[in-house]
Amino acid sequence: MLARQHAEGLGKLLEAAGVRVSLVTGSTPTAERAAATEAFAAGELDVLIGTHALLSDDVQPARLTLAVIDEQQRFGVDQRARLLAKGEAPDALYLTATPIPRTLALALYGNLTLSYIKHRPHDAVARTTRVLRRERQGEAIDAARAALERGEQVYVVCPLVGKDSEERDEKAAGKTRDADAAGEEYHPAVAIEDAEDFAGDDSTAATREAEVLQKTTFPDHAVGLLHGGMTSEAKREMMERFRDGEVDVLVATTVIEVGVDVPNATVMIVQDADRFGLAQLHQLRGRVGRGTKAAEVFLLSASTREESLARLAAMETTDDGFELAAFDLSLRREGDILGNRQHGASGLKLVNIMRDGAVIEAAHADAAALLEVDPNLEEPDHRAMAREVRLAFAGEVVGG
Repeated sequence: MLARQHAEGLGKLLEAAGVRVSLVTGSTPTAERAAATEAFAAGELDVLIGTHALLSDDVQPARLTLAVIDEQQRFGVDQRARLLAKGEAPDALYLTATPIPRTLALALYGNLTLSYIKHRPHDAVARTTRVLRRERQGEAIDAARAALERGEQVYVVCPLVGKDSEERDEKAAGKTRDADAAGEEYHPAVAIEDAEDFAGDDSTAATREAEVLQKTTFPDHAVGLLHGGMTSEAKREMMERFRDGEVDVLVATTVIEVGVDVPNATVMIVQDADRFGLAQLHQLRGRVGRGTKAAEVFLLSASTREESLARLAAMETTDDGFELAAFDLSLRREGDILGNRQHGASGLKLVNIMRDGAVIEAAHADAAALLEVDPNLEEPDHRAMAREVRLAFAGEVVGG
């Protein structure tokens, strides 16, 4: 959905400027995909917009000079590297609403320049977030009814889908998944921290939720259902109906996390919110308040775990992605900064990312200055350091 949205919006601007552009996704017909990839390889196509499908071997640009990765948190370290490897040192632009903190960015990508757009397109529009115990979900329902009476639309987000609940619980419990094992609705960068609390029969399934809401809660309004198990065509049709106002309440899983832009949607209710990571919750609430109308987000939870409640409370106190990422990092640690594991046990022995930000920034500045004068660490005073680098990056190509 996000790729198609970019193709429709950005594509029109590019074509008006004489730039040749096309779209490739996993559902692109074989003949159409072959035509696009052949034109891209021949230099007859300037811009190719797509999903993870662009990582495939058949996508080989004639001369890649710029790679833009939107929703950067949905791509693993190896995946980003694979895309950049399709060109000779291309420029790269990463975009995300849930960025990793500056100090970790410096440790991970020493040459990454950070820019922060602090204002939303309609910055004056209020968007509030409230955490409610499950027994108080009536307050969220009342807010949804009020929005519907004003002619606005509502999202209801559920963590699991139908009979796959227990299977998805087991998937979420995998603490050390590799970044490249990410599926459409799960990514280690936004891992679910409370997986041990899961119970398949206790989960709010999207399919069941949609039925209940249509029959009892919103009988006078059209309730739609959207989840990752649907075909691409069915998902596209449902989103078009929601965007066109034919569906008033959309019950969905995290498939709406990115690429959904419906300015008339002003209320979001997230069931079992403690089962989502902070980054994922922040991405989800970004689906409302995209127009000129005030928005409300309700995070429902039955959890009694202090850590879970603290995470949800952070969603109430700030709407800033950087602040949330820093708080999330303080809980989850930074993972292996020299590998591709993006969360979990840290590989750092002495430095704490959150505590020692000033030390990391000073080390980054010193390293940059050193590389300016001796990039291969060949001078006598730097030979011991060169040896340590080779040991630390065994198996990697190290200059000199």
